[in-house]
Amino acid sequence: MRLNCLILIVATISICFIEISSETYEAWYPEDVGRTDLLCPSSCNISETSLGTSDSGEARDQCCVCKAMPSWQLYGGISFLKVEYVRRDGTAHLIGDRENKTKLVHHNGFVTSLPTNICEFPNLVFVSLQNNKISTIGNISCLISLDTLDLSYNSIHFISNKTFTGLPNLRILNINNNYIATLEPFALVGTKLQIFGADLSSNNLTEIDISNLYSEKYICKYNFSKNNITKMVNNANFTLNVDTKYKCGFIDLNYNNFESFIDFNDLGIDDIKIFGKVMHCGFSMQAMKWDCDCQMEPFLELAERVMTKIWRDYFNLTCWNPPEYRNMSVPGFATKDYLGNDNLHLLICNMSEGEEGKCPRYCHCYAQPKLHRTVVNCKGVGLTKLPLYMPDKENLTILMANNSIEVFESRDYLNKTRVIDISDNLIRIFTEDAVSMLITDTVLTMNNNSFKKIPREFQKFDPCSKVRMGQVILDCDCKDIWIGDWAENRNVKQCNNLTEILCSTRNGQVSWIHLTWNDICGFENYDLFRILSILFSIALLVAVITSSVFYTFRFELSLIFRKVRSRDQRRVKPWLQYDVLVSFNEENETVRKWVIETLEPQLQLAGYKSCLPLRDTIPGTLKEDEMIYNINRSKNYIVILCDDYLGDQWKEKEWKYVWHSFHKNLDRNIVLVNFDQVETSDIVNSRLKAFLRLTLDIDFANRNNTFLEDIQDKLGPPMRYGRVLRNAKTKYVTKTEHVELNI
Repeated sequence: MRLNCLILIVATISICFIEISSETYEAWYPEDVGRTDLLCPSSCNISETSLGTSDSGEARDQCCVCKAMPSWQLYGGISFLKVEYVRRDGTAHLIGDRENKTKLVHHNGFVTSLPTNICEFPNLVFVSLQNNKISTIGNISCLISLDTLDLSYNSIHFISNKTFTGLPNLRILNINNNYIATLEPFALVGTKLQIFGADLSSNNLTEIDISNLYSEKYICKYNFSKNNITKMVNNANFTLNVDTKYKCGFIDLNYNNFESFIDFNDLGIDDIKIFGKVMHCGFSMQAMKWDCDCQMEPFLELAERVMTKIWRDYFNLTCWNPPEYRNMSVPGFATKDYLGNDNLHLLICNMSEGEEGKCPRYCHCYAQPKLHRTVVNCKGVGLTKLPLYMPDKENLTILMANNSIEVFESRDYLNKTRVIDISDNLIRIFTEDAVSMLITDTVLTMNNNSFKKIPREFQKFDPCSKVRMGQVILDCDCKDIWIGDWAENRNVKQCNNLTEILCSTRNGQVSWIHLTWNDICGFENYDLFRILSILFSIALLVAVITSSVFYTFRFELSLIFRKVRSRDQRRVKPWLQYDVLVSFNEENETVRKWVIETLEPQLQLAGYKSCLPLRDTIPGTLKEDEMIYNINRSKNYIVILCDDYLGDQWKEKEWKYVWHSFHKNLDRNIVLVNFDQVETSDIVNSRLKAFLRLTLDIDFANRNNTFLEDIQDKLGPPMRYGRVLRNAKTKYVTKTEHVELNI
């Protein structure tokens, strides 16, 4: 009985094998895959014709990558593993053969993660855990023989670029109907990965990185349909190499949420050669509501020359917006008519009104990449002056005809403008700075206005092609003789149909073509006038330069002037309380320690009574009032200059009051000690900079035994309260001679 059953089973298997193997299979060794167990149908040997390629080897590989099977799938001889739950939370482990090739199939269970001992089965080649509770894949790099992984209908949220690392034989990946929201760059395509087919449909992806779409190895089909993808990104800065041959397959992006077309420039595809490598792959992006706007134009323009060669049925995209283009074929915009014209200029992007989009109110602004321009259409909207702002774009075309503009004045956007139409306005004045801002190639249309004068800056334009005035009558005088030179130099006789200028003179109207000096000036001392003009210009230039120099070095000049007018410092003013006030940054520990432990004791030893704001400010008083009081009652000032001397607002105020007291009282002096060897270039304050420029500071680094003597020389003798100066009679002055701070 057992023998009969065995014969029956063998016969059944043989019959099934014959049915499955209605065609023969041959060994297939794909390049860079490193597998020897793949078998390809013999029918792939004649697929080159249907695939449209003359390379039979390439055609066979393209066929085999989708139809090949591993030998164990054809011939069987593989055992199944069993799943045993060990906890109520869905934790499970496997039971079965560890030595031979095995399969794991467990559907509709409640497994929450891959079995705990799965790495003990290195010969596991097939895993199917459909419709379980798995939320993370974890580390499965131990499954070096794994060929097929099916985790569809689970709860997976995230796929990193390390999830499938170490799986060189992974060929089929199915993780559809999960909750995947993130697919990291290079998660599917890596240096050692060889995933022929991947199904990530019906997940929660919102973007797809281009690095997961192109491979130098073989791909059959990657399915990303029925996600929420709105854009294609290049977060890993992936670049397509012109010299590399990509073996990409079919990419299914149907039923996603794309609206704006793919910006291939952002993806690094700006060359037709690179673009050809993209279009060699199959992309299906149907059943979506496409915006046919300027985002689509670069793609169509890039593909225009090869459109008929690369277009396939699954590229048949249709427009949804704007409504007037609805159901129009996308490739139809790039199709040329019998005159060789296309409709790519219709693909525009409207810009919002107001400061955000910088489109002037009541105007229509749009980008038009086919013509490489941004158009601002303000025709007949009631403008009385030039708009204050325009879209921040290059190559502006500004249309402002049929308005009530009276002055053509300077605006920041004029130097970005290539076309301006201000015809049929009320323009009376063109300002020189406005015309100066226009570039030479700007096309300026200005027919039917009210101007009687034009600035000389117009002569940079070509009146035959760039300036279109129509016929205008100008009030000309001697300053307008350049108009005749302009006409002669530009040979306007050849183009009088665009611009014809007539000058009103004492002899009537004279065409600019025939304009002479005598027509508009009528005196002979032109040379004298020109000489006087040159002399006046030179004098004006000298005055401007002199004024600039005096203003730039005004504090240096003030310090030099003080030396000439300095008063006798021996006179003692009865309201003075201190010989010297020391101004320094109390927050700088190094400076503070040197002032308190070294400088102040030496000053005291030399007979100077010093005021240290840190020490002598009375607590509880208003800080600024106390500061002014101490400065007014100090005869001289020592300023310790360090890198952060003016580090806070109070020190800035203290220096300001010290300077004003010094500036208004000629008998007072400032001794600047350059503690940190600060350079002139490091100083922002112009007054401090003046001391350094005139080398009026004492260099702390170069001090020697005469350091204190240098300070004393600048301070003068101390007031020596309670004693009489030996070598000079003390002089007193009245309080009316003292200039108090009035700041």
